[in-house]
Amino acid sequence: MKRGCAILTVLEKDGGTSFLLTYGQPASTAALTPLIYLGRQIYCSQGRNAPDELHLASLELERKNRTRTQVKDGKDLQRSFQVKSLACGLWDYVRDEPVFVSHFQDCTPGTVIFGPKALSISLPTYRVDIPYFMVTSLTAGNKLSPFITLSLVRAPKIYTKYSDKDLQRLLMISRFGATNRRDPTWKRVSSIGPEHRGAVSTCFAYRLQLANAKDILRILALNQAKEGPPSSPFTASSMNPHMSLANEASELNEALTLHYSNFPFDLKFQLQKLSQNGFLTPRKVMQLLPEVSEMANRSGGDAAADVVRKLQFRVPFAGPQTEASELQLPALVDIMTKSEDLIRTEGTYADEVMKQHEHIVMVYRATVTPVGTYIYGPEPEVTNRVLRKYCKFASYFMRVSFLEEDGEPLRFENDVSNEEIYHCRFKGVLDGAIDVAGRHFQFLGFSHSSLRSQTCWFMAPFVSGGELLMSKIVIGRLGNFLSIRCPAKCAARIGQAFTDTLSSVEIPEAVVDIIDDVQAFGRVFSDGVGTISAKLLERVWKKHRPGAKLHPTLYQIRYAEDLGVPDETFHSLQEDALEHLRMMTSSAINAAIHLEDHSIGLAAQLPWLLRSLESLRLPFQADDFLRGSVEMAALISLRELKYRSRIPVEKGVTLYGIMDESGYLEEGEIFCVTDTPAEGRNVINGCVTITRSPALHPGDVQVVRAVNAPVDSLLSELHNCVVFSQKGQRDLPSQLSGGDLDGDLYNVIYHKGLLPKRTFSPADYPRLPPEDIGRPVERRDMYEFFLRFMESDQLGRIATLHQVLADQAPTGTADARCLILADLHSTAVRIA
Repeated sequence: MKRGCAILTVLEKDGGTSFLLTYGQPASTAALTPLIYLGRQIYCSQGRNAPDELHLASLELERKNRTRTQVKDGKDLQRSFQVKSLACGLWDYVRDEPVFVSHFQDCTPGTVIFGPKALSISLPTYRVDIPYFMVTSLTAGNKLSPFITLSLVRAPKIYTKYSDKDLQRLLMISRFGATNRRDPTWKRVSSIGPEHRGAVSTCFAYRLQLANAKDILRILALNQAKEGPPSSPFTASSMNPHMSLANEASELNEALTLHYSNFPFDLKFQLQKLSQNGFLTPRKVMQLLPEVSEMANRSGGDAAADVVRKLQFRVPFAGPQTEASELQLPALVDIMTKSEDLIRTEGTYADEVMKQHEHIVMVYRATVTPVGTYIYGPEPEVTNRVLRKYCKFASYFMRVSFLEEDGEPLRFENDVSNEEIYHCRFKGVLDGAIDVAGRHFQFLGFSHSSLRSQTCWFMAPFVSGGELLMSKIVIGRLGNFLSIRCPAKCAARIGQAFTDTLSSVEIPEAVVDIIDDVQAFGRVFSDGVGTISAKLLERVWKKHRPGAKLHPTLYQIRYAEDLGVPDETFHSLQEDALEHLRMMTSSAINAAIHLEDHSIGLAAQLPWLLRSLESLRLPFQADDFLRGSVEMAALISLRELKYRSRIPVEKGVTLYGIMDESGYLEEGEIFCVTDTPAEGRNVINGCVTITRSPALHPGDVQVVRAVNAPVDSLLSELHNCVVFSQKGQRDLPSQLSGGDLDGDLYNVIYHKGLLPKRTFSPADYPRLPPEDIGRPVERRDMYEFFLRFMESDQLGRIATLHQVLADQAPTGTADARCLILADLHSTAVRIA
């Protein structure tokens, strides 16, 4: 395709014809209705070839997946309605009929607006946003009972009017990398008020009283037009609770602590989870305790805990869609009895996991959201140094995430301040504790990877060897960190003990040598890399993948833009990828290869099934399920091409980087070797492109010379890595997005068409001096750093804005604004 040209595929023929009638004209004529994009006029004419069938299938899938469709008759539907009151509560039953039990009510008049993806309830000083994907049902009453009741799976987002001018302003990145400070309009909060605070985390039903009873029919009409959440007519009465949820929860906690103190911790954890996560009310869990006690006596505490754990997946949510009998005590006991019988023959979930994987440990989890704390598990977790050291006390450790109600990181929103959530809600948990079944879990630490996922470790005190161990003692026994005065650096050092590790090898301190770094011109060429003896390497091989035919020679350990590449090259690679997808849907062998390359359907052995059918001369296209599965895999890859420009490059590899300890490589040279069972050993030679993700600065892509090494060289013992020279004025890894050799991955591309015709000087951002607080780092300093990082994490916004500006700017990533954003991105990465 020629530069500056593109193909626009329209799903419907009538739509394409209509488009051409409005905008279609040859480039030589004046446009009656010019089409302008990014300041340039676009000329459109009908293509000579038929549209690609794969493109049409992708467009058809997108149309089916749209959550919002236009009304067929074209009339605008009313979406804004006046409300007289808002109530938050639970569904219960009276004489087998569903009843709404109100645990909070606000009788202030307001408005509910049904938007494209969410509804918003606006009160004079508060706002409640409910995304439609959280709504399981919406029931609408009648003229005599003008209520609509929403049943949710999670708590909604709650905001209040922002009025405190003294709070820190939100940082908003704008054009040219400047900051635009302005007062937010809303402040994210945990509840509508003190009374609501006791119900918001477990009461997932919201009832609105409409000011105009006739609006009931208008709201139901939104459902018919697919303009809102699923709704149905249903009239239910309401009542006040006999006891507050806080008092019910207090009684349950007292029962577990005093009357059923003999229950093992896991069993008490599962019972508290039923109540705290909103599966059952505390009163209903209290009714289960005698039955659970009998089960524990006859089958054991571990089996009883697994039975209660499975109950959460089988108990239905109360509401109009559920019969009262399904939530009565006999039905719940019947579910548990069937699970108990199954466990007697198959064992518990934890037993099954632990038998299969020695590097896996069962860990409890908690998710702290703006409105509540929810507990999960125990779930399989890759072990780390701390969990191995205290393997008999794994139940005293908990992995805690600080997330949005939908399980995603707390997002930046325009005109919204999240400061109260960070500095009151989240900090209150980090500074305090999470109390579960009599245990007091407090902040312990975090790894580098968990920091980015906004997850950290908590622990509860326990007695080991006659000694009471608390978080301060556990941290102190990981190493001596008293000399570190920077909270971020101290947290990073301690965090190495929390990094997931598949296996471990004990190394006596006497055999460890501290060698000097390779430095020149103020640069460190050996940052994050070292050597290992052949004898120790053999011990590692015996411990890690002992039966492998090809052993790794690199291990990561924990010890205490437009660069002159023609557009036609990218178009050619893209066409090759499209042709591969076309062939995939018509050939079983091609489909199997694609599924294997993208790790799709491997657990179900789908590639093997396709090959087996081909050997029997049975076309997989004759089966609707198999054909649909292959087509879906092709569409997923097509969407990756279309929206993310993920174009496969066969002549390219992604490998870990290390330094040339032998000193053979000269400046500007690399040694790159791959070794796979299918293709054998391959040493790449010649000029190659090398980069590292994320490459935001134009200088993050460089051209180097890949060379071979003599047979007797140490380099010949390596495979599946890229080796960098220790010579020159500046190490090459630092020139590639500020990389180093402590586990970074590098992209080596030896496709001649992708060799840049020109390169830019690499960025050289000054290293930030570490913060010195003038005293040893304490627990509080580390969790405050964790909190600040969560609040200031803008990596995603910076990267997205950089991509938008680079696409629009004539100079691409060399644009001044993009260079500033690349600097900001590098700073944000270094802080993390």
